[in-house]
Amino acid sequence: MKNSQYPRVFLVCLSLSSAAPLALAQSDCLKQRIVGDPGLAVSFGAKMTMSDRHLIVGDGAAFSLCPGGATVCRGGAIFVYERFDDEWFPVQTIVPPDVTLVEGFGVDVALDPLDPTRMMTASAVRIVDGVWGLGRFYEFDGEEWREVSQFLPPPDAHPTSNFGRFIALRGDTALVVHGTRLYHYREVAGQWEFVERIFQPDVLQPEGVAFTAGGIELGEDWAFITAPRDSSHGHLHGAVAVYRREADGSLTFAQHLLPPPDAAGERQSEQFGTDIAFDGRTLVVGSVYAEREYERQGVAYVYEFDGDQWALRQELRGSEARRRQTFGNGISVDGDRMIVGLNSNLGGFYDTYLFERGPDDQWREKAILRPGDVAPAVASNFGKTSTMNGRWVVVGASYESPSGRIHIDPGGAAYVFDLDCILGTNPCPVDMDGDGQLTIFDVLLYFNLFAAGDPQADFDGDGELTLFDFLAFQTAFAAGCE
Repeated sequence: MKNSQYPRVFLVCLSLSSAAPLALAQSDCLKQRIVGDPGLAVSFGAKMTMSDRHLIVGDGAAFSLCPGGATVCRGGAIFVYERFDDEWFPVQTIVPPDVTLVEGFGVDVALDPLDPTRMMTASAVRIVDGVWGLGRFYEFDGEEWREVSQFLPPPDAHPTSNFGRFIALRGDTALVVHGTRLYHYREVAGQWEFVERIFQPDVLQPEGVAFTAGGIELGEDWAFITAPRDSSHGHLHGAVAVYRREADGSLTFAQHLLPPPDAAGERQSEQFGTDIAFDGRTLVVGSVYAEREYERQGVAYVYEFDGDQWALRQELRGSEARRRQTFGNGISVDGDRMIVGLNSNLGGFYDTYLFERGPDDQWREKAILRPGDVAPAVASNFGKTSTMNGRWVVVGASYESPSGRIHIDPGGAAYVFDLDCILGTNPCPVDMDGDGQLTIFDVLLYFNLFAAGDPQADFDGDGELTLFDFLAFQTAFAAGCE
């Protein structure tokens, strides 16, 4: 690749608008498309979690009682994959021997971050002694996952489905969602015991708002509970209830986290809390109805603890925003990398955005992940869910159908991307837009990065942006790329 069109003269008056994201090729970095057992999987990719060794996919609608059968056969299943030489292989399909009709086993799956050989799941509508819902706890014995204990909702639990719709597990503590209720469990002598119900704080309105509707996160010192339909400061603006974990294990309400007001001081209907992710340092909250350039284009808010409370640090948007794109679902964060997907597939667009935190603590979009041509049909729901671990990100497409008829031929899929590959796929640094050609547009992008103070513009690598960076860029641009 040579730059015969614009060899040297480019120190001219150029637009200094905000820097556009670096476009990176990724076709070689989509490493694998994974599907569940044919005839068994129904919504594969709807719930996922992963460790260095395992990818675990829950499918609460799987035809586990009679593969390919009627609706009542949907007992549910969990599909386990193990990584060998950077490829994921199926090693176990978990279906409890006592599974019943429409049980909803595998409605969510949660690995213990302190010990990823421990896993919690639930059977959403299993009825035991008149109580709806059954929790199941598994351990990996080195060869396979085995169920070691069970637990129930409290005796006064409301007879509703969706027990375990969201589960958060950390050490000896678990939070389990049951409809609009949240239960706190503690492991004692190998058994999980109910501790308390976490009640909706009074600040959330109206009373009985769909507490936990967007998910839950549990850290070492904090717990975050979503309420995307909270209307305490504006119709359906949404909120996140922040709890501090006390020394005795109890949870104390600490903060009513709200989206920032608009220029007029109002809080609009953003459904703040549609999705949430937390990695110990960074809290990311999706707000899919947020309006910016377009109606309901959606945003994601990044928070960090400032020593007193969780404070807003940055607002993220997708570079290819569209009307009703509802950006802000399928969020995962791991260290300095983040994934944000879309909540709807309006117009046939299926995107997930990759962001990376720079040396200046600012998050910048680095790539847009797409299923590409490996999908046999439309990858419906691609980007609605994701999970990350190190260099790997897995994006779910739970409505994907081999024939494209999701109600007749269901199945779902998951797509594995290598983030190290994506972030390193530009062998020519001066090809700023990654289109394989050196043109004036690469120059414009470089000037924009420089004007924005982006570390990517530090071409001489001295940690400062000076005239010498322009000279280094000009020299590399003139040399071209082979």
